[in-house]
Amino acid sequence: MLDQHRGVLLPFARVVLKSDLGAVTDNARAFARRPTAERLTFFRQSINACTRDWPKDDHRHVVISAEDLIGLIPGRRGRVGYPQAAPLLSTFTSTLGDLFPHHGCHVFFSTRTPSDWLRSCHAHHLRHTRCTLDQEAYERAYAAGADLTGAARDIAANLDGVPASTASLGDHPHPAIPLFNLISLPKEMRDKIRPEPPSNISMPNTILTEFLALNRSDLDEQTLVAQKKALLTEYRKAKR
Repeated sequence: MLDQHRGVLLPFARVVLKSDLGAVTDNARAFARRPTAERLTFFRQSINACTRDWPKDDHRHVVISAEDLIGLIPGRRGRVGYPQAAPLLSTFTSTLGDLFPHHGCHVFFSTRTPSDWLRSCHAHHLRHTRCTLDQEAYERAYAAGADLTGAARDIAANLDGVPASTASLGDHPHPAIPLFNLISLPKEMRDKIRPEPPSNISMPNTILTEFLALNRSDLDEQTLVAQKKALLTEYRKAKR
């Protein structure tokens, strides 16, 4: 939605997405994978480099949306929750605060229900990794980290005083409404926003079941990736 409506929002807010952040998200994931002081420094340096050409006298809101800024998706290598989210966001907001002192940072978390989130994460891992857990086993393994509202509260408590707010995606007819409220988007601009259909949605259970079978097979990695790609291609052709 933010990407499709950059032009509508432009007089009031600049939109910055993952595709605009370059090495910032790469370094965020690298730090989350192996948190060291050196990698956090690289993350900070990439923020400085990315924002070097941002105008210092622009008083519009800057809306930055990129999930990688809280680290890696849980479920990889046994990871539960978002253990590196607080240092990443603290570094991100403090660096921006130093560079743009006329702006005040505010962290906004959009959340999902535990069941919806666990299903989404499981489908993601079946597609992109060699996850061999079925849905039930995955939910048992990662249920402890599925309270996203609680996780957001814990992260917010460690942001060195930067204000934060949380909203569930399912509580509003349009998931961007809480964000619009946060930045006090004028009504004349809201009226121009078209609700976008869900994107990057999960594959149907039939495809996920085939992914699981492939992941549990003895195929080498290259063949596994190729067969998953072929399944996706056939699925997308059938949807046309």
